[in-house]
Amino acid sequence: MGMLAGTSFLYLTLLLLSTVAVEFCICRDSISRTEFIRDLESIISNGGTFKLGFFSPPNSSERYVGICTSAQILDSGNLVLRGAQLNTLWQSFEIPSDSFLSNMRISHSQGKTELTSWKSPSDPSIGKFSMGIDTAMRIPEIFIWKEGSPYYRSGPWNGQAFIGVPRMNSVYLRWVRVSNDDRGTVYLTYSFANESFLDYFQLNYEGNVVELYWDDGEERWEIRWLARESECDYYGKCGAFGTCDSKMSPICSCLRGYKPKKLEEWNSGNWTSGCVRSAVQQCERMNTSLNGKSGESDGFHKLSNMKVPDSAVWLSDEESKCPIRCLSNCSCKAYAYDSGIGCLFLCCDNLSESRKTRIQRSPLRGLPRDDPKQVKLEDLPLYNFNEIANATNNFSLNNMLGRGGFGPVHRGRFPDGQEIAVKRLSKFSGQGMQEFMNEVLVISRLQHRNLVRLLGCCIEGDERILIYEYMPNKSLEALIFGKLLLGDKSENIDS
Repeated sequence: MGMLAGTSFLYLTLLLLSTVAVEFCICRDSISRTEFIRDLESIISNGGTFKLGFFSPPNSSERYVGICTSAQILDSGNLVLRGAQLNTLWQSFEIPSDSFLSNMRISHSQGKTELTSWKSPSDPSIGKFSMGIDTAMRIPEIFIWKEGSPYYRSGPWNGQAFIGVPRMNSVYLRWVRVSNDDRGTVYLTYSFANESFLDYFQLNYEGNVVELYWDDGEERWEIRWLARESECDYYGKCGAFGTCDSKMSPICSCLRGYKPKKLEEWNSGNWTSGCVRSAVQQCERMNTSLNGKSGESDGFHKLSNMKVPDSAVWLSDEESKCPIRCLSNCSCKAYAYDSGIGCLFLCCDNLSESRKTRIQRSPLRGLPRDDPKQVKLEDLPLYNFNEIANATNNFSLNNMLGRGGFGPVHRGRFPDGQEIAVKRLSKFSGQGMQEFMNEVLVISRLQHRNLVRLLGCCIEGDERILIYEYMPNKSLEALIFGKLLLGDKSENIDS
């Protein structure tokens, strides 16, 4: 296919030449210097393969001359141009523009296929953004680039989902697959359980991936899902060793044991320089100092709901080996583990989204340790903040049961109908992690017919939340007024 006008892409309007202009065609394959073609007329090649005529792009009154060949639009949405032998000369699925349709492939390596955004909603020329598969860390993940620089990333593929994409497992999807074809090309594709379901993904001109579905009732396309939902979804928003929480102000903070690299810049709201260690890493091994005496080794601080940095390197498929291997290497900053991937070794300074980050021993003091007298949070169900907010109607005042010195208590209901009482620790209560852990330990050990049962907890950022069963005939005093005393003393966790 060739274009004789000054344009670099194929408009679907061009297809109209093969239908509308048929009855006005000049029944020969050439014209002389003294002849001309009027608008809506065309000439067709001798074999009937090519046609020349006029067309206008969308939202334009300009007329252009174009040549098209025999075209077929398939039920999949793939536009196929065929030659005289019905062989495929070109297909839109291999040059997808800004739209990712069911059964289309986005690929890496040989035959690389990427999405490219429009310049604006009314200008379909190539914009600033592109989206494709990246395998730099040997595990495929989706990247959006802005003029060649990383703008968004999905996190690595674990065999079922991209682990940094929330709510990826749509009930409408039959499967999402990342595979290698017989040429070694890595590709991403997807399909829907209901083939008649009208839904597709679009890389819009603002650099966001939007899932759109057709609403029969409203007769228009509606947004179902956005890849980037908050400021925290921008690539490297908080810089190295920074963590982002869109519910906080400011949204960026340094990891425990770190401080802003450029304080003045950080305080002004530019966090991209990230954070540096507050103290020099000792890098002692196996709890033994250089002089052979017992010493303190570095430890790990667990972080939840984090993306694995794109600088990660695959280390081991056994979770138990991760901390040992990391502590045995001074360049290891953190590690992450996913059952579908294995263990990932994070060794460079571009670390902004890890799972367990390594910090010097002194900042670890005051954090829960593996003492048999301590309660382990992993033994309790952990809920995320959004689940609790939804259950309490965003902590509505209408749902408040009471307020004590340690914070308010709200009534809530989970989607399965279970009623709960939610105690949200106030930031101004003075109760820290130690007191919070004390309460978890005491309540989890108690079983009494007049006391409510602890169902789980939530620890995200500065949030400390306890979730109890809600039973109107049982005492809520312990929830509302804070510490639960046993006789004349309370149980404590050794520090």
